[in-house]
Amino acid sequence: MQGGPLVRKDPFRRPASRPILTPWVQRRSDVVRSFSGSAGARRTYRAALFALCLGCCPMAAMAQVQPGDTLRVEVFDAPEFSREGMVGQDGAIALPLVGRIAVAGMDLEAAGRAIEGALKSQGLLTTPRLIVEIAVHRPVYVGGSVREPGMIAFAPGLTARQAIIAAGGMGTPGDTDAEKALSSVARREAVVFELSQLTERIARLEAEIGDGTGNARDIGAEAAFLQDRLDRREQRELHTNQLLTLIKFEIDTLDRQSVLHEAEAALQQSDIEDARSLVQRGLAPRTRLQELLRQMSELNRDQLENRAYHARAQQGAETARYALADAIAAEREAARTDLAAAKASRAYLLAELKELDLQILPLRMNLQGSRAASPQARIQVHRSSGGETRMIEPSLDAPLEPGDVLEVSLVLSDPMTIEPGQ
Repeated sequence: MQGGPLVRKDPFRRPASRPILTPWVQRRSDVVRSFSGSAGARRTYRAALFALCLGCCPMAAMAQVQPGDTLRVEVFDAPEFSREGMVGQDGAIALPLVGRIAVAGMDLEAAGRAIEGALKSQGLLTTPRLIVEIAVHRPVYVGGSVREPGMIAFAPGLTARQAIIAAGGMGTPGDTDAEKALSSVARREAVVFELSQLTERIARLEAEIGDGTGNARDIGAEAAFLQDRLDRREQRELHTNQLLTLIKFEIDTLDRQSVLHEAEAALQQSDIEDARSLVQRGLAPRTRLQELLRQMSELNRDQLENRAYHARAQQGAETARYALADAIAAEREAARTDLAAAKASRAYLLAELKELDLQILPLRMNLQGSRAASPQARIQVHRSSGGETRMIEPSLDAPLEPGDVLEVSLVLSDPMTIEPGQ
């Protein structure tokens, strides 16, 4: 008997060189072995497997090629024509020795046929065999109320929720630490105070433009300023009225003086006629007539001066009235300009206050628990198709498409009130 260990054979163990294969696997292994003879046969086998994958994944086969997609084109038996390239804005992809081929708007199968047709028409290949697949999809863009807005790589099945998570989650751009939230709380107090002052200023300006009346509670600290403005306007009107009264008295005096001048002129004219008659008859010296004519000339000069003073007085009255009306109009125009600027500043501060409320919302939720207002996400997707862009509002779990632009906004279900000290 020879030495050596005694090896007991397992009656249920099969030789390692003969693995157990199911009929389907056995047939597939035979096919693999049959295609292992040449590189061309292996490429043909890969094309068959790719066609099988497209048949199992109809969504991949039906995906439309758009500008921005990166295609992988592999031509069997002619690798010099194979490449990866991005579809340009003109909707075409450039292939070596072939040139640019329009593929935008086609599915992958149609794009493959277009490339095959280009190879045949240029006489480069008689029976080209190739596969076309999307190597890199167009990215998705996420903006709005997210912490890291920007470009997100697209993968089939990407949802709006996943895109928002990839963009850092909902919030404000760069909002990542509690120190900024505390700084926002301090800034909010300042904004609320500025809003309170602006509200009082707007109420005062509206009262100033109107009849001077307004709600004293709305005007607040601006009431004293409004009263000073109204007192100044009243003093100006009083001064103008007093000036007009004096001018009227001057005009009345000039009118009475004019009446006296006319009566005196009538008497002077009668004396001149009598003197002229006596001089003609030789009963009076000629010097008497000359003296009367000189006095008549001085009276006429006085009448002309009286009329000039009268005209200047009337001009002064009209100037005073115009100056008062112009000053009031200028004040109201300036008040309207200030009112428009104040309203614009209030709108800006309200928008800033809303942004600050969103920034300090996590801190409020930590401090107040369930009492804090919870924001609701509103998603708008801008999707381009066929040269047109349409806007949709999908759910968070709705699938996205390549090239979608997400605009995320946060809406408070219970907006915070704007009160000082809150």
